[in-house]
Amino acid sequence: MKSMVKCIIFDCDGTLVNSEYLCNLGLEIKLRDYGVDASAGAMMERFRGGKLSEILKALESDYQITLQDDFTPSYRSLVDDLFAQELQPCEGVNEMLQEIQLPKCVASSGPLKKLNVRYL
Repeated sequence: MKSMVKCIIFDCDGTLVNSEYLCNLGLEIKLRDYGVDASAGAMMERFRGGKLSEILKALESDYQITLQDDFTPSYRSLVDDLFAQELQPCEGVNEMLQEIQLPKCVASSGPLKKLNVRYL
């Protein structure tokens, strides 16, 4: 019987690469500028897979702060640096991708610019 599977679609964050922690570490670092002591681990548990705009609204509400207009681009730049220095594939991903003989692609709600950067 011929396989009905034509392509395998992977999520990126937390599936192919360990980016969730680094994204939240970026938030932890940037929030220090506002006097907020929020750990990357706690934010990762709370906001895993969430949209940045919604996460930032929740943080502003939780900590009674107003993030400056340059917060998002500054945060994204910091995350780019963290990715360049520390981003790693999830355990076993490279081997698994080599073994799969079907077409593969990545789906993500993250920004296209983030997905197009090659860190590995």
